Amino acid sequence: MIEVVKIAHPLREITLEYERDKPELQCEKELLAMHLLKHDYLWKIKQEQDKLLYELGELQDELDAENKRFTENEAEMLQLYNEILFYAGDRKHEELVEEAKDRYLKLQEWIVEEHKLLIAPFQEKAKVLSEAFCDLEERYNDEEGVDYNEYSKKNIEVSQHWETCSLDIVKYDDEEEALGEQWEKIWAGTNVYGEFNKGYGAYNDRLRATYELSDKIKETLTNYLDKEDILNSSLSESYANGTGDMTKRPFYFIPPEDPQIKQFKLGWGPAMSAGVKQLTFNITIDLVRNYDTSNITDQLALLQHFPVLMEKLVFSCAINIINVDGTTLREEEWKGDPIAMEWYSKLQKLPCSLFFFESMDARAYILMGDIKFDKSIVSEKGDSIGLSGEMLEEVCSRLYNACQFFLIFCHNTGFDPSPYIDAILADTGLPISLEQVLDGFKESLKGEIRVAAIPASPPETKE
Repeated sequence: MIEVVKIAHPLREITLEYERDKPELQCEKELLAMHLLKHDYLWKIKQEQDKLLYELGELQDELDAENKRFTENEAEMLQLYNEILFYAGDRKHEELVEEAKDRYLKLQEWIVEEHKLLIAPFQEKAKVLSEAFCDLEERYNDEEGVDYNEYSKKNIEVSQHWETCSLDIVKYDDEEEALGEQWEKIWAGTNVYGEFNKGYGAYNDRLRATYELSDKIKETLTNYLDKEDILNSSLSESYANGTGDMTKRPFYFIPPEDPQIKQFKLGWGPAMSAGVKQLTFNITIDLVRNYDTSNITDQLALLQHFPVLMEKLVFSCAINIINVDGTTLREEEWKGDPIAMEWYSKLQKLPCSLFFFESMDARAYILMGDIKFDKSIVSEKGDSIGLSGEMLEEVCSRLYNACQFFLIFCHNTGFDPSPYIDAILADTGLPISLEQVLDGFKESLKGEIRVAAIPASPPETKE
């Protein structure tokens, strides 16, 4: 007697046929148990994929909206590029360049804000979804919920007993084929993600092309607006392309071929006509508390590739400490604070950094912010600080090293820092003369001076 057995399962209904005149063998029961485990596993995979496909549908809607929204920015950037490229070819078009530059800066500001608020979060969601799809695909490629070899052995064992087992083997093969169709549907879901990925890749290509166009506009504006040749880096470029005289090579702390040099130049270029003469570092209070000065020292090290700008920024840089609420701390709020003072002293990572800051307090904190409050050896009289003994020797040593380092920093760049070294020595009143510093530097040149390259970070500018 033939009995049709239907087993309910959330994935699909399982249909089997048995000859009830024959006993149900143990191998049949074990094969059916494995068959059910395969259904359980595929059902779990399907649930995960259905969830991901739903999220993918929402992300596709966002991608369509992003593509539509970005089209306007893309078109405006291309139009600005063509205008600026045309106008910058003739000095008679200076007003038109200025007008186009203002439009560009507004557009760039808008794009940066959009990237932060819209594009970056969208890209992060796409990344998370991509990783989830890859993980899912890897799992259903590697297994089917049961050990494949064990299942194959059990299937062969049942087939070998086809004459005596109750399970209809032919119908069971149909059942396996039907389960295989469910796997095909899972693969079809993977194809849906593949199509989204193509569209997402094209969207990222558009973003990249537009941002590269923005850099070209910056470069064109930089070259046009830099009438004083402030951003001239031709010496550095000659060593980057291998044409520089190696016998006169400066002691570069950041290699001339580092891409951050170009980014530094692009960051300054569009602001040149607005009269930017000061580099202001906006530093969060968290960086101060963590004694992290790398953002500043890395950027100052880049000035070595722009000797004209370097000279203009001597005693001209400033630091704003930004509180957690986004406001700038007033001078009286951080002045004299032990943490802030010690943070300033960490700028000695680039010893000549004190030559770039306008504030005498900042220069003093860089020089001795970590030792100022040692009451046992420092006496304070009003706003002045008296030094003696070992402490005087320590501060003198630091200042002397900073001056020596500044000479190394500027060596063979075309910028002579001697007048500024003389000025800072006069300001401090410490028993060090310019002649001592220069003589010491000459002696250093007779030996071997080694400079370790440090990584660079993009600059921020302030008008």
